Amino acid sequence: MLKSYIKIAWRNLSKNRLYSLVNIGGLTVGIACCILIGLYLANELSYDRFHRNADRLVRVTTEYTVNGALTLEGFCPKPAGPQLAGAFPAIASFVRLLSIEPYVVRYGDKAFVEPKFLFADSTFFTLFTFPLIEGDAHSALDAPGKIVISRSMEIKYFGEGKALGKVLQVGGTRGYVVSAVAADAPSNSQIQFSFIASFSSLPNANVRDWWHHIYETYLMLRDPGAWLPSKKELTII
Repeated sequence: MLKSYIKIAWRNLSKNRLYSLVNIGGLTVGIACCILIGLYLANELSYDRFHRNADRLVRVTTEYTVNGALTLEGFCPKPAGPQLAGAFPAIASFVRLLSIEPYVVRYGDKAFVEPKFLFADSTFFTLFTFPLIEGDAHSALDAPGKIVISRSMEIKYFGEGKALGKVLQVGGTRGYVVSAVAADAPSNSQIQFSFIASFSSLPNANVRDWWHHIYETYLMLRDPGAWLPSKKELTII
């Protein structure tokens, strides 16, 4: 029976080749487009979901009005994180990130301009799940002059040798001790890095500067549904 159906279908297709080609081609293109759209949506919706505390992480944004125009941006002043964490018990911890213009990083006779260079608080690896291949997550960024590099950077600068404890010259002026090596950030992470230096290494790390909105700040809530302050309360702060 099935063999007969196949023969009949083949005869019909052979008699109307152009019509069949158009229909089958259209169906093939449609299915391919649906699959590609589905893969794209799955990838977009997977961003940052790999973090262990994904359901407890929020990003601080800043809303302000200039000449009647409302602006919303994903950056905030440096003191915002500590201030919020100290004022609201629902916030368990915070981390600040500062992305710097490309630095020249040097080790021995190797020197490269590196664009993915961040400064971060010592809580970075507590809030975010970026596995460390070498080093301790709690102490990797807990003092000035420490730096965490990605696995690809370890290979780039040190080949098959170990990077831990080695000193990198950053910007031609300061040496940073490699305190940990992290696995490369996955492609579905909005935070991409090659180097993460300790936040306390910044010259003005302890200066309370409310004017420069250049820091990314993330909060970790004590519970997924923890209460967050309203705009009015934040304005008071």
